[in-house]
Amino acid sequence: MMYFFVFPSVIRLRKLYPDRQRPFRVPGGKVGLWICVIGSEFIIVLTTVTLLFPGLLNAVFGQSYSIETSWGVSRTYFESVSLGIVAFFFLIAGVFLYLGSRNRKKGLVGEDDLLTLKIEAAQPAPSAGTGRGH
Repeated sequence: MMYFFVFPSVIRLRKLYPDRQRPFRVPGGKVGLWICVIGSEFIIVLTTVTLLFPGLLNAVFGQSYSIETSWGVSRTYFESVSLGIVAFFFLIAGVFLYLGSRNRKKGLVGEDDLLTLKIEAAQPAPSAGTGRGH
């Protein structure tokens, strides 16, 4: 589930920073990129549904599946624990999103911070005037 927003971010970042050098290319240009993102998202959604609601896809395809037989617990218990864990992580994510937005408003961090660090690290240190007899 954590990858749900990762793959679409490729499209967003290419729009925001079109001139940034990237270590990889998706074959097929924009069409290939969209195909990869849509395919990845489909797999993520399918996997998430399968993990949170086991047996749902089995029922769609006319196969029988029993959580009680497979896991030894009732469907209600299994889904309440699974969805409870997901809800907990959404709550934690919301707290961090709120704290991060406060820090951005205060000017403590910005979206250009990481880009600035990479640019500064890539620039060579000045060699003239170092005080070593030059």
